[in-house]
Amino acid sequence: MLRGVAVSADSNRVFVTRFVSPAANGEVYEVSASSLSLTRTFVLANDLGEENVSDPDNSFNSRGVPNYLSSVVISPDGKRAWMPSKKDNVDRGLFKDGRTPSFESTTRTIISPIDLVANTELADERVDFNDSDSANAAVFSQYGDLLFVALQGSNEVAVVDANQGTVIATLMTEAAPQGLALSNDGKLYVNNFLSRSVSTFDVNAILNGGGNVLVRRNRRMLLPMSCCLQRYSKVRKSSTRRLICE
Repeated sequence: MLRGVAVSADSNRVFVTRFVSPAANGEVYEVSASSLSLTRTFVLANDLGEENVSDPDNSFNSRGVPNYLSSVVISPDGKRAWMPSKKDNVDRGLFKDGRTPSFESTTRTIISPIDLVANTELADERVDFNDSDSANAAVFSQYGDLLFVALQGSNEVAVVDANQGTVIATLMTEAAPQGLALSNDGKLYVNNFLSRSVSTFDVNAILNGGGNVLVRRNRRMLLPMSCCLQRYSKVRKSSTRRLICE
C-alpha cells in the first residue's frame, strides 16, 4: 500500500512511501517523473538498538522497523527527505529474544531522513519522539532549519531543529492532527481530523529563534459520517435530525 508522495523542486524525482512495511525494513520508492519507472528503493533499516548493553531497548529508544510511513517531505535545499512514522519492535518478545515487551519498547514514534544526494538513509539522524504517538505529517520552515511534525495520537505538533535532530518546542492541538501547512507570513495551519477543525498558530517567534506561540483561531467544520463513526461507538439522530455521536 502506497501513501505519501513528494516531488523534487526540479520536477524530475518523485518519492513515494510504502505505508505498511515488510518485517525487515521500511521502504521509500523513487520514481522517474518522465518515465514513471522505478529509479531506486530507499531501505529504512531495522534499528538494532543500543549495543553492548544488557537490554538494547530503553525508555528513550528501542529497536524497531519504521512502519506506517504516511508522508514524505523534502527539505527546501532538496538535499534530504524526511518520513514521519512509527517504529515497531519486531525483535522483542518471549519467543523472540526472551524479553518481555513493554509500552516503551513495543512501538515508538520517529521521523527518518534520507540523503537525496548520496541516495542513502541517514539512520543515525533519526529523531525519536519520546512519550508520543503516530507521527504522520511534516512541513519545513522556509529555510529548512525547522521541521514541524504532527503527532496524531498525542494531539501535538513537535518543532524539530532539523540540523541538530532535537525537539525544541511542542504545540498543543485539538484531536488527531493530520495535516500541516506553513504560510510565508509565519502561520502554521493544522488539520485536526477528529475535532473537525483547523488550528492556526502564529509561529513567527519560533522561526525567529524565540519560543512564544499564539493560537490565532480554531475553525469548526461539518462532521462527516465517516469521521463520526471512527471515533464513536454509537451514532443516532436527534429529534431535530442532527447526528449525535456517543
